[in-house]
Amino acid sequence: MVFVLGAVQFDPVLAVEGYLPEIHESLRKNGFPKVRTRIIPHRIVKTEDSKLLAEVKKQWEFHDAANRTSILVDQDAVVVQTTAYSTYEHLHELFELALTTVADRLEVNEVLRCGLRYIDIVDCPPDGSIADWVQPELLGMAGFGGFKRQLGHSTTELSGPDGSSVRIRASLVPQGIILPPDLTPCDLAFPVTPVKQQSFVMLDFDHFSESHFPYERQTTLDHLAQLHDGVELAFRSSVTPHALEQWQQP
Repeated sequence: MVFVLGAVQFDPVLAVEGYLPEIHESLRKNGFPKVRTRIIPHRIVKTEDSKLLAEVKKQWEFHDAANRTSILVDQDAVVVQTTAYSTYEHLHELFELALTTVADRLEVNEVLRCGLRYIDIVDCPPDGSIADWVQPELLGMAGFGGFKRQLGHSTTELSGPDGSSVRIRASLVPQGIILPPDLTPCDLAFPVTPVKQQSFVMLDFDHFSESHFPYERQTTLDHLAQLHDGVELAFRSSVTPHALEQWQQP
């Protein structure tokens, strides 16, 4: 697991900037001493005279000392992202810290969307038998008549019985950065170089729910845990029994 991102979106709190000193002080005391501010494009709106205006949004990102994990805050979301994923229990603790520090303090009214995204990398073996590790249908045609597959990509979206959606993107990449384009550039540090010189498969799991519900911390944490269960099922369905055995996944 090279990168994990979890986001909770809620009704906008336009006064968020006034809470930033308290949020910073709390996160600083809980292992997130660094803070960065940035302005990002938000949306395009039409003015009364039919002109198009680009709106921007301010974000604050709080990093841990190792620069491996961050908590991002803006007027309508709190995001946890990490390149140091170990267990979901630890990720759950990070979500609890983020919600307690941000959403509770802002007195958020309603949650609009919850999402978890996991990026996994599978290195291609020297003999090219990636089908021993990743389900072949995820990567398209293997080759024919002396032609060897160099690239492969698929996107599959599935809807769950609870109304949530799982989007699985699989890409065979000859070499390059280990994150999808929409997640780069990434300010977090990686334990190894994020650029590979040999071929690999990138598995991108995105499980999200757009069901609205009144904000309550435990309810939101329960929703995120359910999304994690869906991601785990998607992962196990995307790789082979041989891979799970080799990676000691019971």
